[in-house]
Amino acid sequence: MLIPFWKNFPLPVFPWLAASLSFLKYGILAGIGGESIKTNNKPSIRIQRGASVHGAQDTHFFVAQGAMIAAAYVVLTFTFEPISFEEIQLRVAEALTILPVFTLAAVPGLAIGCLLANTLCGAPLPDVLFGSLATLIGAAGTRKLRNRGPALAVMPPIAANMLMIPFVLRYAYEVPLPIPLMMATVGLGEAVSCGILGLLLHRALYAHRKSIFGADEQDTASQKNDRRESA
Repeated sequence: MLIPFWKNFPLPVFPWLAASLSFLKYGILAGIGGESIKTNNKPSIRIQRGASVHGAQDTHFFVAQGAMIAAAYVVLTFTFEPISFEEIQLRVAEALTILPVFTLAAVPGLAIGCLLANTLCGAPLPDVLFGSLATLIGAAGTRKLRNRGPALAVMPPIAANMLMIPFVLRYAYEVPLPIPLMMATVGLGEAVSCGILGLLLHRALYAHRKSIFGADEQDTASQKNDRRESA
């Protein structure tokens, strides 16, 4: 039986999640919603979705996205904690590793989310460090392959975790199973969470990607391809 995350959360998590929700509020107003903002009764200013400010990406929008992705990773890991660790695992939070296809902010967001989730769940230090590193490598790989199609973009997280986590299980958790067998079990779990759940998430978000994440380089590339085909 799964234990609701709010019953397991250590107290230090709540201020962090509150801060993340504050980032989300600003992100909705300033970035996602593209609404006018009034401060101290001064004339309002309008910030477009994912807009650039003085030639640089809106930092607040970027931080808002990264913070909420990290928060989502933590919440999902806590919610499904019984199946998120050990040699046979299905970490549902890994479905979020498809998000770098839509936004660069997902790369640090996922890494920080994994770091916090592993730490707050009481994972050994090697799992905290190398598990987060595997997530970072996988997210960066997904971002690199964002224009190659979602089926290929989900492969880096699967490969990174399949190659690194079995050694963490062996030396940090002292699991006596052969490493090749644990590569198979971890790889299978990642294939389900990233390959199936991640692709379902991609399908659900794709039509709304601009309103949620703002404009991305992928959209620019798609527009160029459309113009070439129409020509």
